[in-house]
Amino acid sequence: MTGIWGMVAGCGLLGGCAHDCQERYCDVVRAGASGWFAHELQCCRRPDSPGCDDRETRLQVFSVLATQMRAACEDANWNRFRELWNEALPLLPAGLLLVVADDFCDGWDWAGRNVTTPFAAADVVTASLALDPAPPRLQLARPSGGDGGIAVAESVRPLVEHAWTVRSGSMVSVHAFGETMGFAATGELTVVETFEPGEIAPGDDLESWCRRMKPVAFSLDLDGVGGGVALRLDPGFEGSQVRFDEPRRGVIGVAVTVDAAMSWPGDGPLELSIDSAYLEIPFELAADGSLAFAPDGAVSMLDLWPVDPAVEAWIRGEDPIEAAGDEDIACVERAQAVAAGFLALHPACTGTGD
Repeated sequence: MTGIWGMVAGCGLLGGCAHDCQERYCDVVRAGASGWFAHELQCCRRPDSPGCDDRETRLQVFSVLATQMRAACEDANWNRFRELWNEALPLLPAGLLLVVADDFCDGWDWAGRNVTTPFAAADVVTASLALDPAPPRLQLARPSGGDGGIAVAESVRPLVEHAWTVRSGSMVSVHAFGETMGFAATGELTVVETFEPGEIAPGDDLESWCRRMKPVAFSLDLDGVGGGVALRLDPGFEGSQVRFDEPRRGVIGVAVTVDAAMSWPGDGPLELSIDSAYLEIPFELAADGSLAFAPDGAVSMLDLWPVDPAVEAWIRGEDPIEAAGDEDIACVERAQAVAAGFLALHPACTGTGD
């Protein structure tokens, strides 16, 4: 998904299209360049990734549609805008997720990463979002296979299910695409804590208690004046897990589906779905068992929605080659050339044209 989300959010959720179509269009161009940079980098590294075979054609057509969407916005022709939106969606770089090895919990383990992001360097989210706990539930997991008999006690793995529900009155505020939108939040989270056979409690070292929690249910519904967004756990993603930095603080890494419906001046709401996006949500666990999301204030969307270091560097205006490392220079240079070519098609947004 690329910067088209910026135009749609600006026109729908934020009501901004009517007063600044040119800026919304340039939001699309700038974020679109980041999206095509990320997509080209992925295709260079992994040529068999979805959408790599015809990406040059899709980029050209998308560029034309972005310009036509600006014109439809300026004419307040919202039904035409919807038609262009539906044409553009299939052209966007696939919102791929990667499972990557990451260094945490005093060792290496699996985590997630997005190939692309719709967000810019200045975009942040703040939350007054607390989750109240339910009493933990103990389960016993037995080994699969065998003759169906009762497993010996030493091989039984205790599982403790911890569940939380978003507290009434919780709010989330997103500052993105040059606007701020507020949402009322509802939802729930369930994680399973795994113990080794015969283990009663985790040990004192970080690794013994950090690597044992995994999200098994997650939902978050955000309802605002201009529409809403629904996040749901993607259960098939291997990289989702709770990651601790210290005993009561850390990050919930979770792959989710995203469904958004935005109020629209045309016929009915405008809708957007993303099959899977990986989020890293900072949390703090209180003594009473409640959770607070984003406890330290504003969180960068590039931290919440992590991408490859080279892609993040491009978005921040830094050197992507330095971020990627020497072994990736050829792919990064190719991605830079593609992004620059896309920007050149829209000189009004780069200060080189009217």
